[in-house]
Amino acid sequence: MPHHLAGIAELAERWSGISRQAAQEATRRAGFPEPNMRLRQGPVWLVEDVQVWEQAERDAGRPLPGERPRGPRRQQRERDA
Repeated sequence: MPHHLAGIAELAERWSGISRQAAQEATRRAGFPEPNMRLRQGPVWLVEDVQVWEQAERDAGRPLPGERPRGPRRQQRERDA
């Protein structure tokens, strides 16, 4: 059964296993979706909303949390591949 909700722990796991603290910081980035709800354990997002944000970040050439920034040489190699 697919998971449709994600808290901080799930986001940390989704983003290359970064720490929960780093995931929490990432949710403060400009344009990151508002939580769908807040529980005692913390905010919860719809996975679909997070996926839309991730795609917008990729389209803008920004690395996702846990990814290394892509320099010009790496971008050129990816275009040539």
